Amino acid sequence: MTHFKFTSISRIKFGRTLYQIKATMSFGKVEKGQLGGWVEKGATIGRGCWIYEDAEVFENAIIRGGEILGGVIRGGVIRGGEILGGVIWGGEILGGEILGGEILGGEILG
Repeated sequence: MTHFKFTSISRIKFGRTLYQIKATMSFGKVEKGQLGGWVEKGATIGRGCWIYEDAEVFENAIIRGGEILGGVIRGGVIRGGEILGGVIWGGEILGGEILGGEILGGEILG
């Protein structure tokens, strides 16, 4: 059983349709029924990961750990840590915290 489902609430970003997610169970700081962020259906959100209301994840992004509190994740792989804002286009985040700014590629290792 997945920990979230797509709602029918949508928005368009860069010509892509993103859907707001909703928690199907309580886990960590997330309560069952809580609305989350905006996710394109092709993106992968790992078990136990959560995308909060101010975040957008799309273009085949993969989120495998941590929390996305804000910003835009466009492609790339997130494996841990916290993303608190900014724009990430591609690249690989393996840990640590991204507090703002813009990451256009490369690797952040912690």
